Parts: sequence; C-alpha cells; structure tokens
Amino acid sequence: RLKYIDDERYAEIKIRNYLSSGKSPRYVLNKMKEKGIDEGVATKLLEEQEYDPLESAMKLARKKKIGPFCEDENLRRERRNKDMGVLIRAGFDYDVAIKVLETYEE
Repeated sequence: RLKYIDDERYAEIKIRNYLSSGKSPRYVLNKMKEKGIDEGVATKLLEEQEYDPLESAMKLARKKKIGPFCEDENLRRERRNKDMGVLIRAGFDYDVAIKVLETYEE
C-alpha cells in the first residue's frame, strides 16, 4: 500500500531499458516472467512502449559488431549464418534478421 515494492513500476523501468538496449519484445517478456512479473501487466506495459523491431535489431548488431557493422566484408559473408543465429536467439523475427544482415553501412 505504501508502494515500497511496486512490480508495475519496476517492470516499466526494466522494459524501457531492455528495449532501448536493443532487446526484442519476446526477450523482454521472458525476462519479466523470470522476475515474477504478471504476464498481463508485462504485456500491457510493453504495448505502451514505442518499439521498432528493425531499430532494436540494428542496435544489437552494432553492439555485437555483426552484419553491417562487421568491418571485414569477407568475414561478414563467412559469418552470415552465425550472425543470423545471434539475431534469432535474441528474439527477432526471421524477416527482421534478414533486413539487418542485408543492410550495408556506409
């Protein structure tokens, strides 16, 4: 009643942080479930956030130096399947992963 422990506020902060660091909604929901946050609350809070899956996947690619952020073009081609796996395991859809890997940074 005094709001010393507020699951909804905690979830809101964590969801915002996860999304801003390039995590997928699937990843975020799994993390909230692990933390004991009600799935309905987490889903509602996630829907309230502005989210672009391609932008988040690009953030992850930049952080991991994969896809368009790999400096060596030959290495980029060799690691394409591995990079795809990184994006898929992070919770991004196949279509988003393909768009990231087919993007060329200038």
